[in-house]
Amino acid sequence: VKFSIRHCIAMALSGIDTGDREIYTDATAARPDLMTLRRKVEVEDKVHDSRHAAEIVIDLADGRSLVQFFDVGVPADDLDAQEQRLIAKFHRLADPILGADKAKRIKDLVLGLDDAKDVGDLMATAG
Repeated sequence: VKFSIRHCIAMALSGIDTGDREIYTDATAARPDLMTLRRKVEVEDKVHDSRHAAEIVIDLADGRSLVQFFDVGVPADDLDAQEQRLIAKFHRLADPILGADKAKRIKDLVLGLDDAKDVGDLMATAG
């Protein structure tokens, strides 16, 4: 349950940061509010022009529907902000496994790839 799409949608609708790997616990999966919400979530396979796209439809009790389409394959308008979000996500995922210092070194090497003569330092650090 804790890795199901329905559960992730319930968490996102509840304001939970689904990018936080610490949230994927049995305790979170057993929260009554999330259990109730995920029972209301239906997942339908729908073909879009992009494989990175999704459409969310929320049917309200008053009969209205809220619809939002999002394609994560399209870069954000603010590329600097997008880069900062990706760096933050990388550190959330990599720091606990690699350690903050090694993760920072890898991040710095990746961001410097345009000026690197080869990927030797990156491979040595990552390895």
